[in-house]
Amino acid sequence: MSRTISSLILQELFAQAVMRESLSLLRPLRSRCTLVIKHAHRNVHRMPPLPQTQTSVRTLHGDLDKLQPHVRTWVEQQARICQPDNIHICDGTLEENSIILSMLETQGIIKKLPKYENCWLARTDPKDVARVESKTVICTENERDTIPQPAEGVKGQLGHWISPKNMEAAFEERFPGCMRGRTMYVIPYSMGPVGSPLAKYGIQVTDSAYVVASMRIMTRMGANVLDAIGEDEFVKCLHSVGAPVTDTAPITSG
Repeated sequence: MSRTISSLILQELFAQAVMRESLSLLRPLRSRCTLVIKHAHRNVHRMPPLPQTQTSVRTLHGDLDKLQPHVRTWVEQQARICQPDNIHICDGTLEENSIILSMLETQGIIKKLPKYENCWLARTDPKDVARVESKTVICTENERDTIPQPAEGVKGQLGHWISPKNMEAAFEERFPGCMRGRTMYVIPYSMGPVGSPLAKYGIQVTDSAYVVASMRIMTRMGANVLDAIGEDEFVKCLHSVGAPVTDTAPITSG
C-alpha cells in the first residue's frame, strides 16, 4: 500500500472525526493521573486480562496486517482494552498533517494565526495541565530502582514510585472503554534521527488528534519508524483524553 493517504480515506477520516469527536475530543481526564511506566530489563507491568474475542474495529488508514507481529499484537491489545470505534495508523506525511490540522480547526480546537506561516493557537482548559508532578509515577518492582529513598519523616521531591500491583489497579480503573466513540491513532515515533544508534523508537496510541499533530512537531514521526523498529523492542505509550463520547463539553486542547 502506498504511504500516501488516498483522498477517499482522508475524506472518510475527516467526516468520521468531525461527526463523532467534535464536541468532546480533548476533555481533561476525569481523574487526572499521569502514569509513566519504566521498563528496566524486564516487563514489570502486567496488563489486565483481555477479552477472549477480538472486538471488530475498522481501520481508517494503514494496514494492521503489514505491521510486525509484535507491534500488531500490542496495538490490538490496546484496542481491545480501550474499545475505540476506528484505528488510524499514522504515516507522518504532510498530507496527513494538513488533514489533522484542518479537522482540529473545523472543530474549533485550534485557530490559525495569520501573522506567521503554519502558526496555530490551541487553548487549554484552565483546569488541565500537561503533567502534574504529584500524579506522575514510575513503576518498578523495587522502589530503590526508581527514586532515592528520603530520610524518615522527609517527603521526597525527586519522583514518585508505584508498585506493579497498584499500577495495574490504576490502569483497570481508568482505561477500559476510555476510547469509545473515538478514533485510536497509532503514532510510530523516533526520539532522535531515524537510523541513528542513539535514536529511541516508540509507538504511542492516543484518541487525541491534537496529540498526533503535537507528536509530529516534537518527534520524528512516520512510517519509516516502523521500518526502523523491525523486529526489535520499542517504547510503548498509551494515552487517552479519558472521556468516552457520551456527553458534551466546551472544546479545548488537553
